[in-house]
Amino acid sequence: MTTTITVENLDRVLAFLPLFEDQNLKLYKFEPEASLFDPYCYSFEFLNFLNSLEQEGLTLSFNWAAWRAEAKHFVEDPSLLNAAPLPTLQQLLTTHICTEQFLADGYLAHLIDNGHFLAILKRLTSIRAGMILDQAWQSSQPETTPVAELATGPAISAISDHAARPKDSKLSKANQNRLRERFEQLITRSGES
Repeated sequence: MTTTITVENLDRVLAFLPLFEDQNLKLYKFEPEASLFDPYCYSFEFLNFLNSLEQEGLTLSFNWAAWRAEAKHFVEDPSLLNAAPLPTLQQLLTTHICTEQFLADGYLAHLIDNGHFLAILKRLTSIRAGMILDQAWQSSQPETTPVAELATGPAISAISDHAARPKDSKLSKANQNRLRERFEQLITRSGES
């Protein structure tokens, strides 16, 4: 259901943040005489924003209609956005866009006016900052080697299986050395038998 979102994806979406921060900028017009069916005319910039959400993976293919009640909670209580994880924001954005397209003309205009899009973008800014911190932390960790690369042969495989470590788990250099020493001891003992 979710897609992997990168800092670069968020950067491209967050480039639209000033549109929502500028109180003087109109992102839509209400023109009832222009159309009987859809009197809301969204600005070119806002339509580019919606397109960017899709291009950058911030919309999903899921049962948005079944999730509308959940989305309503976030609109009615904006403080819920403060802790919303990225997949929830993806569901929200998808639900909002689909609600406008299929059920309620002017729904997105309402979300522009009440600051909901601005709040979502501010939350995305926080998530982006967290992603940057995670990347910095991961790059500062000492180099490790996957357990699977340490071992070859049946005796070593048995010890690895006994340790019940997933194949992608990582060991520090000190633990790698201890494990190698233990393997060598076991291999030496099995050769003496």
